Amino acid sequence: LKFGHIDSGALIQMMPQTKSADSTLKRFGESLDGQLKAMTAEYQTKLQSYQSKADSLPDAIRTTKEKELTDLGQRIQDFQQICKHSLWHLQLKLKELAQ
Repeated sequence: LKFGHIDSGALIQMMPQTKSADSTLKRFGESLDGQLKAMTAEYQTKLQSYQSKADSLPDAIRTTKEKELTDLGQRIQDFQQICKHSLWHLQLKLKELAQ
């Protein structure tokens, strides 16, 4: 009798379904990351604009701009949470399909 050792993790990684799932997950993650970077860039641009003009803005406009920045910051945080959940959910779904 001969006994051998199989690295099941390596075997699974070699399967075409796993490679396809990894590729799908990577593309989805890159898409979300691109959107997040765009939102962050928008926030930074608006923040810099606000900071350069804040002292000269009337109170009503300054308050509006501050709320806009706060809301955008909250949207970014919400989007990050949605991204984490979506990636996790897709990863589970792809694992189920690969089995």
